[in-house]
Amino acid sequence: MKITPLFDRVLLAPVKNESQQNGIYIPKSDTDKIQIFDVMAVGKGCTTIKRWDKIIISRFTISQMPVSKDKLFLAKEIDIMATVEG
Repeated sequence: MKITPLFDRVLLAPVKNESQQNGIYIPKSDTDKIQIFDVMAVGKGCTTIKRWDKIIISRFTISQMPVSKDKLFLAKEIDIMATVEG
């Protein structure tokens, strides 16, 4: 299934790190409010974010995609707090 964000929305996938085992996210605590995501696709209205950027965003500003078998999320570009390099 191909998902294309509209306007200024971005499609996100969680970055796998040491807190994930076998593809399952294991939160360190219930206060994990900010996470790093990979940008999988961008809408045509996005001006600063590109595909494959790593970004930091609050978990409270994203919506999980219920139609995807992968764990994907949608967010507005304005809710992204920073990009991560390196």
